[in-house]
Amino acid sequence: MKHMIIAVAAAAALGAALPAHAQSPLAAFPGFGHNAAADEARFQQEEMARHRRIAECMRAAGHQYTPAPSVDLASVNSAAEARAASEDPNEKHAASLTPEKRREYYTALYGVPDPYAQNAEALHDPASPTGGGCTGDAMRAIPGVYAAAAELTEQYVAMRLEVLDDARVKTAEGQWAECMKGKGHNFASPRAMRRELATQARTDREQGRAKIREVDPVARQCGQSAGLDAAVAAVRNEKEAAFVAQHKATLDRHAERSRQPTQ
Repeated sequence: MKHMIIAVAAAAALGAALPAHAQSPLAAFPGFGHNAAADEARFQQEEMARHRRIAECMRAAGHQYTPAPSVDLASVNSAAEARAASEDPNEKHAASLTPEKRREYYTALYGVPDPYAQNAEALHDPASPTGGGCTGDAMRAIPGVYAAAAELTEQYVAMRLEVLDDARVKTAEGQWAECMKGKGHNFASPRAMRRELATQARTDREQGRAKIREVDPVARQCGQSAGLDAAVAAVRNEKEAAFVAQHKATLDRHAERSRQPTQ
């Protein structure tokens, strides 16, 4: 359950690396990163509502279920807290059951007797109109603030790549690279910079973090002075306007559902 919801939320995070102006028509639709704080608040509310629905459904089927929404591991203060936060009490309960009772439990919860078996993920897909057990029922009842982003992930990623490949952005990236070079940092583009810094962080975590702290403010300054931020925002607004026009029916459908109160 946790992994499925996190995957849905991740679809909306794709836009976070691109600056955008508030005038983008996509800002009117939740889940695409224009109002990340509101999206996250709604996500947390919806996730708890889903867990309450699952608990009610499982009780009606004669099973125990403890609402256990996911925890942001960045908010924990120790390895012990991280381990405790990552533990699912329902998995612990399932493990305590006999094999026969465990199969019954998982069938009620996920729609399959063994969610870890090969191809089980496809069988208990909550997007299916019939599968998913109590979890699927809850996901269909409350698809969530990121549902549109999840449904349109492929199209959204393609649109974002169009932004980065636009000639105006490429020109501004060249000016950004010259600015960075003048300040002692040789990167062809912000994307190349992020890849290189990520590689350094994986090789040596502390040195990688130190390098990020050193480079990040310079990159931000060059982004502004080279006009890269403005170029990306302008092109992104154009592309997002076309994206909204093309997928308006899907966006409206999900926006209407996200405005409905959760239970």
